[in-house]
Amino acid sequence: MVLGPLLCLAALEAVLRLAGAGYPMSFFLPMKIGGKDCLVENDRFGWRFFGPERARAPFPLAIPKVKPPDTIRVFVFGESAAYGDPQPEFGLSRILQALLEGRFPGKHFEVVNTAMTAINSHVILPIARDCAARDGDFWVIYMGNNEVVGPFGSGTVFGAQAANLEVIRAGVAFKATRIGQELGNLARHLQNRPLNESEWGGMAMFMNNHIRQDDPRMATVYDSFGKNLSDIIDTGLGHGARVLVSTMARNLKDCGPFASDHRPGLSADDLARWQTLSDAGVQEGNAGKAGEALDSFEQAAKIDGTFAETHYREGQCAMALGRDADAAREFGLACDEDTLRFRADGRINSIIRRVAASRESKGALLIDSEAALSKQCSHGIAGGEFLYEHVHLNFEGNYLLARGFAEGIARSLPAGAESAWPTPVDCARRLGWNDLMRRKADMEILGRLGDAPFKEECDNRVQYQRLLQQIEHLDSAGLPEALRADEIQTKAAAEAAPGDWILQENLGNLQQQTGDPAGAAESLGHVAKLLPQSPEAWQTLGVALASAQRYDDALAAFQTALRLRPESAEAMTSMGEIYEHQGRGAEAAREFEEVLRLKPYWSQAHMGLGNALEKMGKKAEAKEQFQEAFKNRVRTTESFDALGKFAFGRGWYDAAVTNFSDSLRLNPLNPQTQVNLGLAEVKVGQRADAKAHFAEALRLQPDFAEAHFCMGLELGKDGDSPGAASEFGEAVRLKPDLVEAHLNFGIALSNEHLNQQALDQFDEVLRRDPSNQLARTYLKILRSKPAAGAQN
Repeated sequence: MVLGPLLCLAALEAVLRLAGAGYPMSFFLPMKIGGKDCLVENDRFGWRFFGPERARAPFPLAIPKVKPPDTIRVFVFGESAAYGDPQPEFGLSRILQALLEGRFPGKHFEVVNTAMTAINSHVILPIARDCAARDGDFWVIYMGNNEVVGPFGSGTVFGAQAANLEVIRAGVAFKATRIGQELGNLARHLQNRPLNESEWGGMAMFMNNHIRQDDPRMATVYDSFGKNLSDIIDTGLGHGARVLVSTMARNLKDCGPFASDHRPGLSADDLARWQTLSDAGVQEGNAGKAGEALDSFEQAAKIDGTFAETHYREGQCAMALGRDADAAREFGLACDEDTLRFRADGRINSIIRRVAASRESKGALLIDSEAALSKQCSHGIAGGEFLYEHVHLNFEGNYLLARGFAEGIARSLPAGAESAWPTPVDCARRLGWNDLMRRKADMEILGRLGDAPFKEECDNRVQYQRLLQQIEHLDSAGLPEALRADEIQTKAAAEAAPGDWILQENLGNLQQQTGDPAGAAESLGHVAKLLPQSPEAWQTLGVALASAQRYDDALAAFQTALRLRPESAEAMTSMGEIYEHQGRGAEAAREFEEVLRLKPYWSQAHMGLGNALEKMGKKAEAKEQFQEAFKNRVRTTESFDALGKFAFGRGWYDAAVTNFSDSLRLNPLNPQTQVNLGLAEVKVGQRADAKAHFAEALRLQPDFAEAHFCMGLELGKDGDSPGAASEFGEAVRLKPDLVEAHLNFGIALSNEHLNQQALDQFDEVLRRDPSNQLARTYLKILRSKPAAGAQN
């Protein structure tokens, strides 16, 4: 009765495999690179946990299949914080590599980043088992933030919540079979969810999944985490690795709770009293009366001690009063009671300490990163000094985290020639970290702070303003001379480590920004050779080749990306754009239509298809595509700016205002977008707002000639001729070839009766644009005056 069905299932599994159904489920895939047997990442590994649409991919890697005898191999396990979000190229794994190389110059280290965004211990255990046979000398474990929101957690959006551990593991094993994969595909098909709702939506996906600390499902979460962590450590120890496991660093001081819920059963009267006390505390805190505010919040906490925000505000007050121990306790409670549980709580860190201690005699080592980072922060509480937002570490934070692991690894290495530990500056030089990269990361975080769930935090505005100030201090990083200096430094680092694809990629990106498309294509070509399995590498190379006007080579690169990832909308869109540029409208339309068949909401493809159809004379169909592009906007500054410029060019000024405004919400420090929004506002009659944006553009970039010109136009409309003349004068000084500025400068000067100076400007206009009739008319009028040559 049992054997028959089992044989049938085995036969079905064999048939599906022979037919090529499904996809491999191991974390590593074998591949020959440069004639050598290597292991590369399986970018479909996460499909069985998240589904194809929401799955995140591992960090690209390529390591020898058989570890060379002179190599010390280190595997890094964890979630997005271990991965290095928002810049894995400067995260834990990379800095750990730099530290070990610098400390032990005679040894060869290979640090492998197996961490992934959004995963948790249920996913990390299979990764660890795949790493077990890969000769790792050290395992570094930094995990615990996603136990509630990750797969199978009590607050997840990825399928079943807080199931029994044995059931979870059985399900994970079944989904690794071809039968399980096909059934999963069938289930997703039957759900028939719109594609834009089934894809990755970031932390905002979890907004409705509030989980209180006293939720009965949390017991299952804690129990599963402890068992998974134990099994991961035992797997590493059992295969001869030294295992280092760390507590989780969390931003307690400078990141408020994402959500606070009142305790069940709170009466209306109690809620009203709580609200009165809480409002009083907020007002007193804003007035700088920390003592009175703390008293109000403490009274509110007696009514409801589970409301996370109250604890956070108590912590802020206690810290202001110099009561750091009380502040640390309250900040910890705020994290524990946060009902959007994106951070490891105190119980998770306790489990890490307990499990690590229980295996210390077998070779496990605890690294207390939480304590190490807190010790280096003001008031002894982890905060914004080392963390971008709730859990993701900045460069300095990753350095401290990596340093703790590196020192732990060093204890187990045989004595030999050693150098001093590399400093953060040394690591930055080795990895190509600079102010431009810091600004890029800060901009990424700024965008997050304007989105859910961050915008719901009680201290969101403070975080946002603090980050804005940091970014403003880094404005010079984008100047040409700074970019050239960064290019020289990165090129030197790349030449010193020719097998480091990340340095080659960073160099290529810098070369694009410094106007060297040929150099960029060469550098990014090296990346594709080092990572031939990566569709992203080929996509990036294709973009660089297109910039260098090597269109046939670019198409070949995009086709390779598409072969590696047949569902790549980016590759198909890029191919369509090249076809359109070459005047191959039918082929362009075909590519864009294929993108929209897979992703009907893909704004860039709607725009491309609209352009192609318009050139083919199909104006009505083109207009429909343009309208769809504006309905299905991608939430990036680049997308909003592109739509804004397109709308402005078509005279759709309201749409231009909307898109430029949305772009500035993500990046308020872009002077060009400030000007673009101002120009659109002028068209819809919002001149006061427009002048404010022109002024902000000039504050951000005082030498912005176009902003001076636009401000001059508005001052001229107001009848402020001296102010207009001043602005136009700056515009022509900064950009002498701006003909319209010379023309309007001349008009403003003539209004001030500075006739000779005005004549000089009109002469300059005609020298640059002999057909300019307005300048010719003004010259004729001024020269006809009796005192044309005098300044009256």
